[in-house]
Amino acid sequence: MLTGLQPGDQVVAVSQVRARPAPQRKNVSTLRSLIGLVVLGTLIYIGYKISTGSSVKTAVSGPETIFEQTVRLDEGDARSYSFTISSSRRIHVSLHARPKRVNVILMTTSDFDEYKHARGKFLGGKYHYLKAISAMGVLDAEPEDVLPSGTYHVIVERPRDSVILTDATSAHVVIKAM
Repeated sequence: MLTGLQPGDQVVAVSQVRARPAPQRKNVSTLRSLIGLVVLGTLIYIGYKISTGSSVKTAVSGPETIFEQTVRLDEGDARSYSFTISSSRRIHVSLHARPKRVNVILMTTSDFDEYKHARGKFLGGKYHYLKAISAMGVLDAEPEDVLPSGTYHVIVERPRDSVILTDATSAHVVIKAM
């Protein structure tokens, strides 16, 4: 029984209310935003690579090695390497020669026919080549350019510098499609 109450007094029950802790906000929306930004960044990067001459495949997986070889060239020697691309692609040629300088020349099939004809002549001859991806008299070269679809030839040649002495040169050639 309650003491100190008079007849007619109202009794109000008081209960203890415990405040529940606020539910933790889930980080799902933050994770989704982060994944969305990564996907968007990846698509922008792939779009950029394609706009600069890469194929979709190489934009995703990286450069594709078309050819890689080390050759030994005596003075006056030349080696040619052919490759075909089915669509417009950025082509990168890497050349490292030691101890003498070499020429690296890129040309189309019709230019290559001119080159073979001119090379066979005693006094040489006239031929054309793609200057943007060719380098003359170099030890190291890294030319690259976007080429339309077609068949191309890369020639690595050691010019004849001396009539008497013939020094051998080693040249490492790598051709990559970007």
